[in-house]
Amino acid sequence: LQEKGLSPGEISVGNSVYSLGVGGAVASMGRAFAGGEITQITSMISDGRHQAISRMEEEARRHGAVGVTGVDTKLGRLAGYTEFFSQGTGVYSERPEFGGRFFSSAASGIELYNHLDAGYWPVRFVMGNIAYAIGVGRGILGTMRTLARGEVREFSSMYNEIRHTALQRLRMEAAQQKPLTPLCPT
Repeated sequence: LQEKGLSPGEISVGNSVYSLGVGGAVASMGRAFAGGEITQITSMISDGRHQAISRMEEEARRHGAVGVTGVDTKLGRLAGYTEFFSQGTGVYSERPEFGGRFFSSAASGIELYNHLDAGYWPVRFVMGNIAYAIGVGRGILGTMRTLARGEVREFSSMYNEIRHTALQRLRMEAAQQKPLTPLCPT
């Protein structure tokens, strides 16, 4: 990355701990029984991940970074709560063309170099989320199909639906990011 005017620096982290609460737990149990998206959990995951990423980015900015690369986010359990954890490596630059263009990306240092070399500039780490339950009826029918050989259509269609929904949300979130003028640091 030094060839592109960047140098690695501090590891930056951000986390957020969420509770679904009694009302959210009861509502999500009902939805899990019926099947379909569990909006309470989808919202919690989206909000928690965004909080953790924002805090990671804020930490990197406090250390003087112009961006964060190698961003990894994890979801885990912590004493009955859901913890969202984001981590990445801050990158620094003295070059004026990097000023005011803070970015975050899942790209490794090598991948970031290749993106910059090809004329691309990362903007912001984005994601698409969905929490989904198969439901009792679909689950029973799908389980019965596993007794025979062949595709379990109930499960295939569910996974296809949730992947497309998550990808659509990822695209929408990416489209909401402010476009930057092209930059091709040398």
